[in-house]
Amino acid sequence: MGGLSEIDLRRFWDNSELKIASVESIGRSGGLVSLWNPDVLSVDIVIKNQRFLLTSGLITGVSDRVNILNIYAPNDSAMKRFLWEEIANLLSHYDGLWILLGDFNDVRSEAERENSRFDWGSSEAFNGFIANAGLLEYSMAGGEPRLVDIIDLGLSNKLGAGNKDVVLADILRKIKLGIKKWRAEVRDEENKNLNEMEARIDMIEEKAANGLVSSEENKLRIELRIKMNKLESNKAKDPLQKARVNWLKFGD
Repeated sequence: MGGLSEIDLRRFWDNSELKIASVESIGRSGGLVSLWNPDVLSVDIVIKNQRFLLTSGLITGVSDRVNILNIYAPNDSAMKRFLWEEIANLLSHYDGLWILLGDFNDVRSEAERENSRFDWGSSEAFNGFIANAGLLEYSMAGGEPRLVDIIDLGLSNKLGAGNKDVVLADILRKIKLGIKKWRAEVRDEENKNLNEMEARIDMIEEKAANGLVSSEENKLRIELRIKMNKLESNKAKDPLQKARVNWLKFGD
């Protein structure tokens, strides 16, 4: 990938075994690389596309297949919509757990966009892709606890002496419990956002009743309604998502 050798990539790795899959960049644009330890993840399927890289296999101690999709989305809105369709088709063809990560070159709401123009149409397509695929978003930034911290805590019990399957199962159990707690906190935050949006809409509608609402406020009211409907829809789908996601069967 872009002239990077295994020696270069080793700088991001420890002394354990290393396997590499990559997609070459075109000039200075794109390029993907995925690294894994074959003693932990046994990959038997690799699919390469200029915009994504799939590595699929089995993790020691986990019965379900794990599909890891590394993504580098284009900037062009039309090309992104085509990419979401390609990925949705890919998800429908392979069973197991799915992890999608990388650079999506898109945001889900205007609040996430800073110092650049927000594209409503592109955001709508991105949110539609996430909802239709039944995906759950785990933010990599923000307050506590977040996914990186949860995983770091789980991995603090590193594979060492003893039965590696048992140690790995304990790591996955800790990560699972951490994610469950975090998801509850995310739901609380979503409820808070819903209440705030509803209060803002009520304020605008009160002004509208008195004939004092501006065109910008009316547009904002519509946008807030759309956001509220999506949040409510996602909350309603959550039990269905729980049933569709094959959680790791360690504990409970």
